[in-house]
Amino acid sequence: MNCSHKSRVTGFQCTNVATINDRCPLHSANYVDQGTFRKYALSVYNKGILDYSGIKFINVNFIDNVFGKHGNIIFTGCTFKDCLFNQVELVNPDFSQSKLFETEFHNLTISGSKATFLAAKFQNQNNNPFRAVTFKNLDKLDFSLVEWESSWVPLSSCFIISNEINFTGLVSSAKEIGLSIINDPKGMITYARDAFVAFNAGNICLDSISHRGKLLIRQAIYDYSRFQLDLQNVDFDGMISARLVNVGLSQCSLARSNIEKLDFINANWPVSDGRKIIYDQLNTSNAYASRRELNRLYIQLKKNYEDKRDYDSASDWHFREMETRHKYLKEEKKELFTRAALCIYKLASSYGENFVRPLGYLFLVWILFSILFLYTGFHPGGADNISNISYNLSIDGFIPSGDIAEALIYSISNIFFINSDAFASSSIWTKGFSILQKILMVLFSSLFFLALRRRFKR
Repeated sequence: MNCSHKSRVTGFQCTNVATINDRCPLHSANYVDQGTFRKYALSVYNKGILDYSGIKFINVNFIDNVFGKHGNIIFTGCTFKDCLFNQVELVNPDFSQSKLFETEFHNLTISGSKATFLAAKFQNQNNNPFRAVTFKNLDKLDFSLVEWESSWVPLSSCFIISNEINFTGLVSSAKEIGLSIINDPKGMITYARDAFVAFNAGNICLDSISHRGKLLIRQAIYDYSRFQLDLQNVDFDGMISARLVNVGLSQCSLARSNIEKLDFINANWPVSDGRKIIYDQLNTSNAYASRRELNRLYIQLKKNYEDKRDYDSASDWHFREMETRHKYLKEEKKELFTRAALCIYKLASSYGENFVRPLGYLFLVWILFSILFLYTGFHPGGADNISNISYNLSIDGFIPSGDIAEALIYSISNIFFINSDAFASSSIWTKGFSILQKILMVLFSSLFFLALRRRFKR
């Protein structure tokens, strides 16, 4: 950036604040202390921008109000050691790739359209880097790729009023990360004690964060439809604990994350066809949400909810698991037999989740085959006799033999493998249908007992 504006404070003119030169006292110094900064603070001012890029600050207290008066502030690539930002207003600050050692932001306001801390490094052991900071009416807060080498909770007791909050790639060594999402100003103080508060946020991204402590995300809003939460590629199982409390997940991405131990408390899941579903399956534009990945997520969710004994929800996740597996095999044109088996499994018992349906199919088998036997023929006289069986394969001459009551008795005897002395097959058709009926009886009975076992097991 070429600076042609003459400083109103010092008379110095910085011709290129991006490089060290003799004409800019701040950029040409090895480091800047309190006295030097107060003397030459505005020497980098040009066209509404204060550009302090690359400067090394030591023991500087940014406590006056010059920033709020003179526009956007750039601290890209700076180093701060034992510095304090206190009771000032930073407009569109950019701390990208800065290193902040024992530096505090206390009781100040950050405003404008965007606040950027991209790839910044915070190293604080003695004091919390952020205390009582208000991020006011931002379009975006960019905290992506930040290294947080501090045991303090990131941004605790801070209020963030921003449409988008981005923590992609955050690497944290904090004991805990706390986030409260609200849309009622009355709840700010309540939720801010051990967390930072996001007010009316539309999009919060925690994609690919690395954290081994505790994680708590709470939500106290009434309209979940406009809220997007990105939790992709996060190893929640590697954390001491991870909890989502009252969080709306209608637009929450979980692809590539390990969620078997993630504690969903009163989660608001999207619903499709009467069953819970994850947003990644509804969001067809997500390239990472393949059928195989969705299947993996549903397996983990089923295990997650079964461990909590929430069997109603586990039932939904089991159904989704089987459904995505079926669709994956169909798309890949693999394992034709398995696909056929899954198709029958779904139709017959909703993948083992409905024990009433196979009973219904058994009833239909009984009635249908009773009608068939009525036309294909059976005769009184005990066990089948080869001499009494007609091998005529034509069905043109089929006429009812016996009455429906006898057909029902013959059919039920055949279903339960009862060797009745009352009736026997009269044709090869009856013999064939008898075998088919027994096969269907075994199939639907097995599915019934499997579904019943799942229900009682839970």
